[in-house]
Amino acid sequence: MLLSSTSSHADTDKVISYCDHASYPPLSWLKDNELVGVTKDIIQHVFKDQGYQVTLYVLESWKRCMLEVEMGNIDIALAFKTPERSKSFAFSKEYLIEEKIAIFVHKNNSFKFDSWQDLQGKRGGMVLGYSYGDDFDHFLESNTHIERVSSNFQNITKLALNRIDFMPFERNSGILQVQAHGYESVIMPLANNATTDYLYLTTAINNQKILKLMPQLDASIKTLKAGDAVARFTQKSRQQYLQAYPKGSSLRPKPPADIQL
Repeated sequence: MLLSSTSSHADTDKVISYCDHASYPPLSWLKDNELVGVTKDIIQHVFKDQGYQVTLYVLESWKRCMLEVEMGNIDIALAFKTPERSKSFAFSKEYLIEEKIAIFVHKNNSFKFDSWQDLQGKRGGMVLGYSYGDDFDHFLESNTHIERVSSNFQNITKLALNRIDFMPFERNSGILQVQAHGYESVIMPLANNATTDYLYLTTAINNQKILKLMPQLDASIKTLKAGDAVARFTQKSRQQYLQAYPKGSSLRPKPPADIQL
């Protein structure tokens, strides 16, 4: 699918394209085929400060999203910063979101989790393209059996059916998604977090349009974090998600497909 990065009604010099997987509430998700969430609100806010409009793309896998940014078909995404990614991507100096990564398990197969070593030899589920920092990624690949899939829903279902032993996932997002899919009675996060990581604005290492803007974007991000905007965006998105998929409802989120919004 060829992706256009401009809108016909806008000055193309003042438009940037943003890619999201839209399966990470309250950060990003689809509501009535519209991208909503904290990351969209932040991106639109910081680029509006610079006089830019944002064209939104939702792709069916996070790995595909990062590939389109690396190829220059899309300008930006949000991602964890790793040495490996820094070979192909440039990152903002300021992070946008702090994420606490928890270990989700089936309630009937819970286990003690005080350190990463407690995951040794277990089967884990992760989404294609997801990273939780080089150190934790390396530990998981070297000491556990990781099965990668294209969506969070697949991992949640596998965990509910005991086809995997654990799922590393951002704590708040995981709790919301487990509830939305109706598995809150069988899946839970363990008490201790596995790691804490940070989402940065990310672009291709040769995207001069975004690289020239980075100092101003960093200043806007820093100002945004100093106030209460991120907390307000988060609360708004969380309430919207719980209203869309209330506890006990038969409604279920659908995996994203490729769309331009």
